[in-house]
Amino acid sequence: MSSTPQIGVSPPPAKRTAGDQDVRVQQLREVAQEFEALFINTLLQAMRKTVMETELFNPEGESKYYRQMHDEELARAVARQEHGLGVGEMIVNQFAARLAAEKAYNETEPVAGTEMATSPARRAREP
Repeated sequence: MSSTPQIGVSPPPAKRTAGDQDVRVQQLREVAQEFEALFINTLLQAMRKTVMETELFNPEGESKYYRQMHDEELARAVARQEHGLGVGEMIVNQFAARLAAEKAYNETEPVAGTEMATSPARRAREP
């Protein structure tokens, strides 16, 4: 048998530890916060389109870029608050349940002699 890896075949994932789980939850929180900031920024852009522009505030001049930068920073600041709008928190709750289920799955050992207790994917990971 060749030691060259086959295309499309990935090695079995290593068993994750509790520390890995904490890191994954923290990464999830960061990504959810970034998503919430992006969502808030999109809301601010949509709200700005509803405001009638006047000559006093030139929408095509430099103020347009400063307004965009301000909106981006405002969106990040709101998303960094403890609860923000709650979108990031909902994302974390949704996926944290999946991470907890994955952790429980990785920690359980199949009952000896029961082939049905182990999924094909798990059998592939086991030595």
